Amino acid sequence: MRVAIASRIFEPEPSAASFRLGALANAFAEAGHEVTVLTVLPAAGRTEAEAEDRRRTFHVKRFPVLRDRTGYVRGYLQYLSFDVPLFFRVLFGAKLDLLISEPPPTTGFFVRLAAGLRGIPYVYYAADIWSDASESTGAPDLVVNAVRGMERFALHGARCVLAVNDGVARRIGEIAPRARVRVVGNGVDTSVFTVDGAESGIDGRCAIYSGTASEWQGAVIFIDAFEHLLAEHADARLVFLGQGSDWDALRRRAAQLPDGAVSFVPTVPPEEAAAWIRGATVSLASIRPDAGYDFAFPTKVFASWVPP
Repeated sequence: MRVAIASRIFEPEPSAASFRLGALANAFAEAGHEVTVLTVLPAAGRTEAEAEDRRRTFHVKRFPVLRDRTGYVRGYLQYLSFDVPLFFRVLFGAKLDLLISEPPPTTGFFVRLAAGLRGIPYVYYAADIWSDASESTGAPDLVVNAVRGMERFALHGARCVLAVNDGVARRIGEIAPRARVRVVGNGVDTSVFTVDGAESGIDGRCAIYSGTASEWQGAVIFIDAFEHLLAEHADARLVFLGQGSDWDALRRRAAQLPDGAVSFVPTVPPEEAAAWIRGATVSLASIRPDAGYDFAFPTKVFASWVPP
C-alpha cells in the first residue's frame, strides 16, 4: 500500500508522538509498504534531521510551520500553519491507499475534508481527547465546543480510530458514538530508554519530571511538596526536563524556594532524557484530578519504568 502519516511533530523532535509515529512508520516500511511522513521542519538542527531522513526506510517530507515562543508547534495559529498546507498537499498529492492523522483535531478536520474529496480512507490516532483537555484548562465554552465539534468530525469520518488506552477509547465512545475504535496501546522506545547506559543529572538525591508540563497535568504539586521535603532533606533537588504551557507558572512557583532547589532543563534528545532519568532517584508524573481528564496516562510513566 501507499501509506502517508500526517503529523505536526516527528523525529528527531523529542516527544511521545515522535517515538510512536516513528515506530509506526518503520513497521509499515518493514512490512513492504511505501510510506511517506508529511511533517514539519524541526525547530533546530535541520541539517541533522535531513541527514537522518536520508537513512530511513521511508520518505519524510517537511515544510515550514509557525512555532510558539518556546519553539513548539502549539496554539491555533501554529496548528493552522501546518493544517492548511497539509490540506492542499493531500488534495493535490499522490494517490494514497491509507492516510494516518495525528491530532490536534484541526489536523483531523482538514484531513477528513481532503481525504473525502480524494476518496482516501484515513485513520485517526487518538493519543488523548483534546476537547476534554481544553475544558480542563478552563477554556471558554465557545472554544471547548469548537474543539469538540472538530474532534467529533474527525473521529466519525475515520475508517478506524486508534486509541492509546481503554480510558481514551471509552471517552471516544461517549463523544463520538459512531467512531470505530481500536485500542493499540502506547509506550516508549526501549532501545533508548534502557536500564544500562550513561547517567546525567545532579549530584545527590534528585527527583525528575520529564516531558510536557501543561495546565491539565498540575505538575506544580511537586514543587509544593518539595518545599516541605527540603525541611528534612536540604540536599534534595527537583528537575523539570522538557517544556510545556505551564512552564512559566512552574518557574514562578519555584522562585519561592531556595536557590538551586528546582532546576529547569530545556528539551533534550531522547538519549539525553534517558540518561537524566537513569541518574534520578525518583521520576515524577501527574494528572490534575477532578478536571474531567482522569483517564489520561502520561507516556513519561513508561519512560520511567524502564530504568530503575
